[in-house]
Amino acid sequence: MRKILRELRREFPDVEMRTTGSNRYRIILPNGRSVIVSNKPGCQSLMRNVRADVRRQMKEEPR
Repeated sequence: MRKILRELRREFPDVEMRTTGSNRYRIILPNGRSVIVSNKPGCQSLMRNVRADVRRQMKEEPR
C-alpha cells in the first residue's frame, strides 16, 4: 500500500491523504471532494481505479 500512496502523491502532489478508522485511506482533493481507497494491496486494478476516481472527482465543481 505504501507504493500506491507514493505513486498517488507523485501524480497528484496537491492532495492530502489521511487514514480513516477502518483501515482505509481518504484522499482529500483541492476542490473539497474526497475519494476513499481500500487498503487492499492484492488488487491488480486498484491503482488504475483510484487514478480514475481522483481524476473524475477533480473534474467536478467544488461543493
